[in-house]
Amino acid sequence: MMDSMISRNDRSTAILIANKKPNNYCSLLWYIDTFKSYLSETNINPGFLTKSKDLWFRKNKFCLIEKLIFSISAILGLSAVIIYIIKVSPPKKSLGKVKHNNLLCALHPEISGRTRHILSLIKSDIINPQSLIILGRSTLTKKEILESWNSYLIDKKLELIRPYDWCSVIRSIPSAWLLYVNGLRNYSSLLFLLPAREKVAICFRVFLGNISFKWLKSQNLTPQSVVLFGITGTADTVSLELAIHYKNSYSIHCVHGQSSGLNFLSYSDVAIFQSEYDASYYRRINSYRKCISFPTSIPKVQSRLSDKIILFSNLAHPSNPYYQRHGSRDELYLLSMVAKILSLKNFFNFNLVWKPHPILYKLHQSQRLNLFSYAKSLGFRIAAQDSSLVDLTHGSKWVLTSPSTIAIDCLKIGILPIIIDLQKTVLDSSLCNFPRIKDFAELIATLEHLELDNNYAESFEFSWSQVLPSASYDLEDISQNLE
Repeated sequence: MMDSMISRNDRSTAILIANKKPNNYCSLLWYIDTFKSYLSETNINPGFLTKSKDLWFRKNKFCLIEKLIFSISAILGLSAVIIYIIKVSPPKKSLGKVKHNNLLCALHPEISGRTRHILSLIKSDIINPQSLIILGRSTLTKKEILESWNSYLIDKKLELIRPYDWCSVIRSIPSAWLLYVNGLRNYSSLLFLLPAREKVAICFRVFLGNISFKWLKSQNLTPQSVVLFGITGTADTVSLELAIHYKNSYSIHCVHGQSSGLNFLSYSDVAIFQSEYDASYYRRINSYRKCISFPTSIPKVQSRLSDKIILFSNLAHPSNPYYQRHGSRDELYLLSMVAKILSLKNFFNFNLVWKPHPILYKLHQSQRLNLFSYAKSLGFRIAAQDSSLVDLTHGSKWVLTSPSTIAIDCLKIGILPIIIDLQKTVLDSSLCNFPRIKDFAELIATLEHLELDNNYAESFEFSWSQVLPSASYDLEDISQNLE
């Protein structure tokens, strides 16, 4: 990549910022959440990364209005934390305490990409935690959470714990004031202005994290315990990790997807990545103590005997900044572009299958039905939500996908996916090592080139050698990387 190109992984202002983490607790909590907001801005405007030699701070700037807005945001954020803890407090909903055990998991109370990989390890008896810490903000009861996880936790008894209580709220008051003063000082010098809603959300996570820090410090966590996080990197989860380190135990970030830049920035003892490509990038950031992946041998290339073309997509996703701006526009265009293949002489007998991201089923009903109706009108069969990757892709002629971890999962089972990068978000992430197209003409040219088995096999071997997908792992693999 030319030096003039923008990259959220390499040769960028962002990676310089990431290496300048604060040394004190208060600054670190504001830093991690604000940095993630900074990266969100670059998703829409990558050039934002290089606008200032002073990185993301102004110098010698003071704005009374900005300080007032931050103060109001801090009050609203702290008030929201108190209201939230009141809602989930005993006797109606027991918070729980950490018992003496050597393995815990920390997950958000949902079934999604950021929890499914840990729940699958539990279901397969690869790990057997006795306690599970509930992350984030959820007013679901323990019974409701367990019911939602029932397909993964069949006959398994887990103690669900919320990482806060009223004693930790009281103990957090002195440091809450210090956090406020520190945040006031930092936010008055930001190069960019955060939306008011985002400021309140950050304040909520910072103050909730501070309470969680005080809570875990008071728990009987066994020294040398291991806590597996489904995801981390926000103020509330980082606070828990810092408390885990204080208790002489280990926090492990089991990364759930492929990195699209610095989106997985955090401060765990160990981060387990989906590929060596991502692990090697994060070693340069110096946030995790150790970044690892588990090498595995290259699989046999899967035969392509059927007339099936499969499309995986995730563009209609609430966290996608382009979806936030334009709704389903890009998802609809992706469907129409792939369906256009059938108009060509060599492809008119092919069958189209669409597997949308699971989040699509949680979109507003009218929007969801509109997408399904449009896909069917183009000739797509919509794959079942619970269909496995192996079964769905078996023998398929072509597998196409928008930028997603699905690409690495396909590589692991001997399939070379083609990345359709309509939004030009791949940059120099691991997906840049796959066949990649941006329009219909490039798609047809790529299909014609990969039609030959030799070309397909060579491209597969190249992608594998560059990405180096990680193998599955168990607790013993993790334990060997703690020292």
